[in-house]
Amino acid sequence: MDEGVSRRRFLQSVAVGNAAAVVGCMGDDGNTTTSDDGSGRDGPDPERERVEWTFETGGEVESTPTVADGTVYITSEDRRLYALDTASDAAQWTFETRAPSRPVNGTRTGPAVGDGAVYFQTLPGDGNVYAVDADTGAQLWQAGVGGSTSVPVLADGRLYFGSLDGNVYALAPDTGEELWRYESSGIVSGTPRVVDGTVYVAIRDDHLYALDAETGEAVWRVDVGATPTARPAVADGAVYMANGDVYAVDADTGDQQWRFGGGSGDEFHASPVVADGTVYASGPEEARLTALDADSGERVWDGLFAQSPPAVVGDTLFVVAKASVRALDPSDGSERWSVETPIESDGYAVNRGGPAVVGDTLYAGSVNGTVYAISID
Repeated sequence: MDEGVSRRRFLQSVAVGNAAAVVGCMGDDGNTTTSDDGSGRDGPDPERERVEWTFETGGEVESTPTVADGTVYITSEDRRLYALDTASDAAQWTFETRAPSRPVNGTRTGPAVGDGAVYFQTLPGDGNVYAVDADTGAQLWQAGVGGSTSVPVLADGRLYFGSLDGNVYALAPDTGEELWRYESSGIVSGTPRVVDGTVYVAIRDDHLYALDAETGEAVWRVDVGATPTARPAVADGAVYMANGDVYAVDADTGDQQWRFGGGSGDEFHASPVVADGTVYASGPEEARLTALDADSGERVWDGLFAQSPPAVVGDTLFVVAKASVRALDPSDGSERWSVETPIESDGYAVNRGGPAVVGDTLYAGSVNGTVYAISID
C-alpha cells in the first residue's frame, strides 16, 4: 500500500453557460441584463469557479468513481485503487496490485463499497478480484477469476461480477469464497444489475440473461443479435440495454417491448440510464445523447455527442462530452452550464465511465489520469 500519493494541480476557473460565448441574456422583464464586473460586457458574470480540486493518478481513469462516507474510491490503469478525501485532493491511501503495468494488467472497473470493504477487479494480465479495507487500504483477500472490465456489485450479501473467462460469479464478500458461477459461451465484460433477487447481465454471446441471484440458474435469456457489453438498467418491470440499438424487455419473461435504432445513425453502447419515465442512451463514441420514452421507445430529443452514461440528479442531467462536463435540462437537453476540462488526450479529457454525483459535487475521472471534483451548486 502506497500512502501520501497526492499532487494538487490547481483550482480552475471555468466558463459557465453555453459552449458558445454569450453576449447578453434576457432578464425576467425581457430586458438585457448587464454584469457589474466593470468590464462593460452584457450578461451575467461569465465565469465561476466550479472545479473544487483535481488529483493526478499515474494512468488513465476509465471508471466511474464510488463515493462513500466522505471518500472517493477510484481505480486507474496505473494498477492502483485510490481513496481520496472528498473535501480536498488528499489521498487517504492507495492500494497497488502486483501485476506489471498496462495495457492488460491495470483496472478499468469502478469499485464497489460496502461492509467496511472496497471490491474491484483487474484486467486479465492480473486477473484478480480484490477486497481491501475501506479505512486503511489493507488487503483482505483476492481471488483469481480471469479478469474483466465488469464492475463488482454488492447486493443481498453476495458479490456479483462477470469475467472474461465466460463466467458470472457470486462470491462471499467477507472471504472471497465462490458461492456459484454461471458458465456461458461468451465473455462477460459488462456489469450485472441485481434487482429483486435477479441478476441481469449482458454476455457477449449475443444474449441478455436473467439469473437467479441465490442459485445462479438461468431464468431466461433473450437473443439481442449483437455483442452486448453495457450494464442493463431496470425500472418499472422492464430491463433496458444497449448494444448499438436500445432494447426494452420484460423483466420477468425477457419478451421484447420495443427497440430503438436501425437507421438512426447512432451506435449506443454505453449503459442506459432511466429516470422519470425517460431512458437516456449514449456512446461511447458514435452516438448523440438521446432521450427515449421508457414505455414506447419513441425519441423525445437528442443532442450532443456523449461518451459515457449520464447521471440524473433532481431536475438536472449531468453528462460527460469529450473535454467537458455539462449540466442539461432533462426535458429537452438544453444546456444550463458546462465545465471545460483543461487537458485533452486524443480528444477525450474526461472518461467514458460516467460521473458520480453526491451532494453538491460531481466526481469524474479522465483518460489523462486526472480526477475532478466539480461543484454543481
